[in-house]
Amino acid sequence: MLIPTIILGVLAFVLMLVGYCRGEAQHVEGLKSGFVMLVEILPLLLFAFVVAGMVQVLLPHEAIARWVGTPFRVSPPGGRGRELQSLDCSLPVVPGHTGRKVGF
Repeated sequence: MLIPTIILGVLAFVLMLVGYCRGEAQHVEGLKSGFVMLVEILPLLLFAFVVAGMVQVLLPHEAIARWVGTPFRVSPPGGRGRELQSLDCSLPVVPGHTGRKVGF
């Protein structure tokens, strides 16, 4: 996770620099917009990580593997890996933006 974090940090710095050089306080508007998104999504992320952690602790690994499928291969017939994948790809990426589905 270190490399993606560094790449995202460099990208954020470059975009802030571009916004600053353009003037009109675009870098400040971008920070405000990002902070609003953070406030909207942070509770959801917190609860999602709590649920994920509790599922790992409370359910046996075999039950999770049967329900979701094993990593790095397609789930067996009757598995729910594909259904979870399609559900994940139908969720909007940007908060409040529900106009398009995102997926491959």
